[in-house]
Amino acid sequence: MNADYKLLSRIVTYRLRQHCGVRDNNILEALTAIGETIAKAELNNAPAFLLSLDFKGALDSIAHSNLFVTL
Repeated sequence: MNADYKLLSRIVTYRLRQHCGVRDNNILEALTAIGETIAKAELNNAPAFLLSLDFKGALDSIAHSNLFVTL
């Protein structure tokens, strides 16, 4: 279970760095958006998950055959 938390922590850290690397974006906007999404799901008592995808440059580093198999 400890490994799960480490992995999640690294993913969140990486995504925040990507978001903040874009001009006019900052960490507070990213955290606010995440917090609002979680609060809305809790208020509506609805199951929810957060999915953040960034395909810019990702396709260059992944073999397309593996990507198609995964999709």
